[in-house]
Amino acid sequence: QPQSAMLSRYIKLGGTLLVDSPEGSVGGPLLTRLKNQLLPLAARQTWQPVPGEHVIYNCFYLLKRAHGRLDVAPTFDALEIDGRLAVILSHNDLLGTFMRGPTGGFGLPCLPGGEPQRELAFRTSINALMYALCQDYKSEQLHRPEILKRRNWKSRDGFVP
Repeated sequence: QPQSAMLSRYIKLGGTLLVDSPEGSVGGPLLTRLKNQLLPLAARQTWQPVPGEHVIYNCFYLLKRAHGRLDVAPTFDALEIDGRLAVILSHNDLLGTFMRGPTGGFGLPCLPGGEPQRELAFRTSINALMYALCQDYKSEQLHRPEILKRRNWKSRDGFVP
């Protein structure tokens, strides 16, 4: 009980908790139990999917969705407190992406996308870390037009922001 009180205090004082599930499903027994245990940390909240427009997907890398070693869910789930993601849940096994085997190579395959998926999982992990450290300081996205211009990005109608 003391650990849950300390975790609750950490979350309520502005901390962010990232929970990563290696189960390979959205409704696995371990994940369901964990979600129920974490729910009291954010009073009167429910788990919600984090939409693709949220700053967590572009606070460092510009991503359209959540990635991981597995491709189970396209979004994070989260508990919000006062508009910030206080508890973030990944269904896609982010940490499994980083695991190394005895010879130093990657220990687990990225399924179904292989090594390109691993790169996107690394980027998703960095975005989650940056969000936890900086919250939503980039939510105004004043920098985005310049980044897209440097990348020669064009919208469907050919306009370069």
